[in-house]
Amino acid sequence: MEVICDGDRNTRFFHLSTIIRRKKNQIECLQDDQGNWIWDHSTVKQMVINDLKNVFAGPVSVCDLTGLTIGLFPQLTCEEKEKLDREYTSAEIQGALNQMSPYKAPGPDGFQAIFYQSQWETISPSLCHMILGVLHEDNFPEGFGDTFLALIPKTDHPNKASGQRVSRAKSKVFFSSNVDEAEILPIITELNIEKIEDLGMYLGMPIINGRVTRDTFDYVVQRVDKRLSGWKAKNLSLAGRTTLIQSTLSPIPAYAIQTAKLPRAICDDLDKKTRRFLWGGDQEKRGLSLVSWDMVTNEKVNGGLCLRSMRQVNVAFMAKLDW
Repeated sequence: MEVICDGDRNTRFFHLSTIIRRKKNQIECLQDDQGNWIWDHSTVKQMVINDLKNVFAGPVSVCDLTGLTIGLFPQLTCEEKEKLDREYTSAEIQGALNQMSPYKAPGPDGFQAIFYQSQWETISPSLCHMILGVLHEDNFPEGFGDTFLALIPKTDHPNKASGQRVSRAKSKVFFSSNVDEAEILPIITELNIEKIEDLGMYLGMPIINGRVTRDTFDYVVQRVDKRLSGWKAKNLSLAGRTTLIQSTLSPIPAYAIQTAKLPRAICDDLDKKTRRFLWGGDQEKRGLSLVSWDMVTNEKVNGGLCLRSMRQVNVAFMAKLDW
């Protein structure tokens, strides 16, 4: 009767979820370079500040890979090197201008590319003089940087010239299976960058460079487990658990399901975790299922709860991509 009267309002479940989330996100201590755990709040704060200073304010280092790359990668011909080193010309400026879409949005000066293309014979002397002056670093008119042009300087070390530096902690190097192990070691030693066995994630999805297995999309299951770890099913009614599944649990794998064909084992595991939470179970034990899963995934007008089967959703999204 209490569940029917009170529903799932501001109850013990939500207070427990808030406490669990706060404890999981709180950094209570850090380990220093000597392996000691630091618990003092002010000292932990200073450790974070010092670490960030070391990362972003350290000296710029340039690796010389000349000796390592000989014979490993295709070499530029003398003619190609001369083309890279030659001076900028008016013909290059005209070629770049003609590659622009004529009627795209105008720049800050209010003129579209069609104006410069159609009036090239008239404006080319003054326009080329200004652009070549900027490229040769002779003159940079005020407001010239307000246009949508990105000028890349021709320099041996552009990162060094721009003040940017490579973060080795965030950098990884990936080698094809065709590269010999004897050639890999000297390269990663000189680069001082960690070698990885896969290409990692990009825009929330794994960059697949081999056979798709369960491990490829296991991160989706881990995200669901992480969310379920802060929930207490026994403190919610069946209606409350159904609402949480539809509003929070089901959207977690939605992005991956719309993008790629997931292994059947991943889809079945997601359904299994949904069923356990729905019937009041947890990761260790299952609750008593009142009806079959096929009935649960039916429309409400047919007596179901309108929950989604991950296999069916994945197939539907793949059909949408194909269409």
